[in-house]
Amino acid sequence: MTYFCAKLGDGVFAFRAVVTACAHPGGPVPSGVEGLLRENKREVLDLLQAQAEGLSPDCQAWLHIAAQVLAGEFDGADSSTRESIALGLGSISHPVCRQALEHVRLESA
Repeated sequence: MTYFCAKLGDGVFAFRAVVTACAHPGGPVPSGVEGLLRENKREVLDLLQAQAEGLSPDCQAWLHIAAQVLAGEFDGADSSTRESIALGLGSISHPVCRQALEHVRLESA
């Protein structure tokens, strides 16, 4: 069994379990994996979406942060936080990241 772990911007670790012995649908799920996936469902789905859309590993976590920005979780953040988010999102050519970058810039104005 192999585990991949990605650190997200909010400090949460999302785990993607790749179980080569149980790769077919309906196969047994090793203990603990199901709970990890349920606890981190949103983050795991965001990472899988980013991977499917061809984002490099260093950009994948930013898709989750972009969703948080669009959900208003950073509204009212201090200027240093907004600048950090803008720097991170600025180099990613993904529609959600671009929309979140615009949101951060409007919030700064």
